[in-house]
Amino acid sequence: MESLTCTVCGGPLTVETTAYCNGCGGAFHFSHSADPGEDDCGQAWVHMQFLTLEFGCNVCLGRAPGQEPPVGMGH
Repeated sequence: MESLTCTVCGGPLTVETTAYCNGCGGAFHFSHSADPGEDDCGQAWVHMQFLTLEFGCNVCLGRAPGQEPPVGMGH
């Protein structure tokens, strides 16, 4: 994995803490464990119709302070 940065906070990402947003495709911090010490920059949920796991970064979800959610694809 090449050196990636989080599209939400700009911090470095590792394989263990990376997810990709279904809205914009950007990489963001998302802990793959239940460790309460990890700060996630997005959320995951189950799509009720297709029963798939979907990911959304805080920018696309409108939860990033000082950043407007995108109108279309991408930030």
